Amino acid sequence: MTLADTAAVAPGRRRSPQATRWVLGIFVFALAVRLIYLGAVLGLTSPILVRFDDGEYHLLAQSIAAGHGMSHDGHPSAAVSPGYPTFLAACYAVFGPYPVAPRLVQAVLGAATAALLVALAFELGLGLVAAALAGLVASVYPSAIFFTGRYFPMVLHTFLLTVTVFGLVRWGRRGGTGWALSALALAAAALVRADTLMLAPLLAIAVFLLRRPAREALTAAVAILVCVAGLHGAWVFRNLRVLGRPVLTTSQASRARWEGNNPWARGGFALEDQILARYQGIPDPADLSPSMREQLAGMRRIEAARVGMSEVWLDSCYADLMERWRTHYPQEYRANLVRKIETFASPWPGQGGEVLRRYRYVILLSSGLVMPLAALGFVVARRRGPGGWVLLAVLAQALASAIIIFGHARFRYAAETLFIPYAAFGATWAFERITHRPGRA
Repeated sequence: MTLADTAAVAPGRRRSPQATRWVLGIFVFALAVRLIYLGAVLGLTSPILVRFDDGEYHLLAQSIAAGHGMSHDGHPSAAVSPGYPTFLAACYAVFGPYPVAPRLVQAVLGAATAALLVALAFELGLGLVAAALAGLVASVYPSAIFFTGRYFPMVLHTFLLTVTVFGLVRWGRRGGTGWALSALALAAAALVRADTLMLAPLLAIAVFLLRRPAREALTAAVAILVCVAGLHGAWVFRNLRVLGRPVLTTSQASRARWEGNNPWARGGFALEDQILARYQGIPDPADLSPSMREQLAGMRRIEAARVGMSEVWLDSCYADLMERWRTHYPQEYRANLVRKIETFASPWPGQGGEVLRRYRYVILLSSGLVMPLAALGFVVARRRGPGGWVLLAVLAQALASAIIIFGHARFRYAAETLFIPYAAFGATWAFERITHRPGRA
């Protein structure tokens, strides 16, 4: 018996006490790592980075905690999905509008995610060694630790997706009602990150590949779709009532898509204010291509009319601007789509390629190794059960988000985290083949 086979969990069997100890041990270790980072590196009480997205989440959370709902300066807003500001608002309501409580809760959620990945590895039948290695990697994963201290939805979103995947894989192997927990967790995740809506139909299809009775699979698929539609429907109805439009995702969705679908994006994204600042005071820049000239003129018209515009109307302007580029310059548009796929698959997607070189090396050592090893582990573990279909659905949704919006690490982060168990299995398998010294049972 090889290391990869050690303590593999057979369908329908209880997890061994040794496996349970590893789940609990990884939780404690991962939590300690995050608390050390928050206390000794970041600073638990360090200021919120209000000049980034952190600031917008903070302001919306304050508004919710004060009983005004999601609003900017007294005006209802749907600028971001409601899940993460509501999470922050819950922390503020109990502990006050300070970053300590959200950071500590995110540390707990990150540690719980690492522990769940250990349990997921067992449910996937990958064995004790792969499960333990997956937990250790997840505990010290650079991006996971970094986001613990930021006001970004990555930690909460990844935790909810891990619960979703774990529930479905466990149900696929053992039966029961794990699909119900998965349906609720996925519905919550879609309110944290709106692009997760695309995952609902993919998982509804994936449940039919988990080798459960057809009636159970149909029940699980319907539950997933109904939970996501029901919970998200409340958000759409709220937007219709307070904004006058049934906004499905956010009132900045088209603007976010335009940032990744314009002549400057090149597979990543280009921010409007940076482009306008670059050509400020230059009425007709001579160095621009025809498509850039047209887009710059459109941005300037939007900027001139911005005052007094509603969120929804402003967002529609960006939708029109993006559509003009797609229809007038289809070759540039298609080339940008290809670059998005290349960026998504690269070892260091980062901020669309606009990150410090030293951070790229950190990304290379983490995600640059995890995804190739995960691909190897997925292939060599294909006979250990059909649970991998659930993770493939998550990866497909992440790729779709990058293609539709822009190439960025944020769209790969959750899928990358969920593939850590397969990466650990792939590393174990490769080590045994290279050394020719398979472990003993």
